[in-house]
Amino acid sequence: MAGPTAKLAHQSKARVKYLWGVVGSSKTSWLCWRAWFKAKQAAAAGVSLRAIVIRDTYRNLVDTTLKTFLEWFPDGVMGRLSGDPATFYLNTPDGRTHEIMFRHGATAAEASNFLSLEAGLILLDEVAPAFTPSGIISPGISEEVFNIAIQRLRQTGIAEPELAMSSNPPPMHYWTSKRIIDQDPAKLRELNWAHYWVGQDENKHNLRPGYYEELALSLPDDLRKRFILGERVAIYPGLPIFQKDFSERMHAREDLKPIPNLPLILCVDSSGLAPAALFTQVDHKGRWLWLREIQGGYVDGRLSEQIGAQRFAAMVKLVANEQFPGYKFAPGWGDPYKLDTKSDTDEKSWAGFFKAEGFELRPGERLITDRIESVRERLTTIIEGNPALLINKQGCPLAIEALSGGYRWGLDPLASRITGAEPVKDHFSHVMDAAGHACGKIFGKVKRVIPKSGPRVSPPSAMSA
Repeated sequence: MAGPTAKLAHQSKARVKYLWGVVGSSKTSWLCWRAWFKAKQAAAAGVSLRAIVIRDTYRNLVDTTLKTFLEWFPDGVMGRLSGDPATFYLNTPDGRTHEIMFRHGATAAEASNFLSLEAGLILLDEVAPAFTPSGIISPGISEEVFNIAIQRLRQTGIAEPELAMSSNPPPMHYWTSKRIIDQDPAKLRELNWAHYWVGQDENKHNLRPGYYEELALSLPDDLRKRFILGERVAIYPGLPIFQKDFSERMHAREDLKPIPNLPLILCVDSSGLAPAALFTQVDHKGRWLWLREIQGGYVDGRLSEQIGAQRFAAMVKLVANEQFPGYKFAPGWGDPYKLDTKSDTDEKSWAGFFKAEGFELRPGERLITDRIESVRERLTTIIEGNPALLINKQGCPLAIEALSGGYRWGLDPLASRITGAEPVKDHFSHVMDAAGHACGKIFGKVKRVIPKSGPRVSPPSAMSA
């Protein structure tokens, strides 16, 4: 029997519906019943529905989505299963037969063939990816598939075509988070889109007693937060560096604004052609404020273009003029390995290009261990009841997800040892490198207490008393 949130989603007239939440909350079953509901709706209008059900991989499609559908609508009872890839010919009480196509495709290239059809209903099951420390177990469904699918909702005779999706909580930087969950509610109403979060109570009565309690004891903290509590934690292959030190609730603020009459401190990483920058301040209490990030070379998490020093310095200047007018800049910090390296073509360095735009950059911290420990000290220090590192939620989404798990050490296929001397290089690493280069220089290196070695002193003998 459907829970209250699933019922609410069923009753919604939204063109796009997204049901997301904890494991075991009957999300895939909800999708299957959407097919039945839309088939009956089509039959009432004298039309046979064409629906497409999509899962990322063939194995996941057969083992989960199709299996769940056949549990609710058995082959030979509610219709007929045919072919490979499978199509189920669903019968409604009026005697009409409807075509439910089951297909797999995580990317637009994989999905292009069957998404050339016009449909009255498209169902995307488990759109968000799932990872283990050693690698990917479910790639999810790409934004391109969603973009193509929504264009194919135009089956003749279907008055209210629909695209419905389900998943466990997606990463905060994932496309379903940005385009749907974190979208402005007014924009969602304008689009006629809706999303629904489902928790443990939604389907708990259909699970064995103690199901969630047992999982909570067996899963690591990040998986427990995602699959049992339904939180959007960043889970990627590898070993998270700051996940245990960072709390979005504590460190990220909606209303964090620059403080007038205090200088801004620019933090820059010049890694290759995908540089990053952070606009920061240190307030009167010594707390480090991350106000705005810039990521060059990446668009929506993909390496899409190459940006050199001159263009990136101009981008930084543009953001400074638009978002921080009138603010002065103290000397900033950059990648010590590349800051003064001159280009072969124009004899200018990163420091030179930034100086031409009005910014002074000095060489930052070199050692990765010092960079990581200095940022960790900020995360774990409390100043007058507040963390010593505060982040603007709208201005620094990459940095927030990097701290919550995206910034990580690479692991071997068995997840038994760290690979590489540096963290994984991707769109999370550059903004964290920018912070790391600057942190120790701004606040000083973390002082490590190393016990002095001396002559070993034996405990007194029991006979000495």
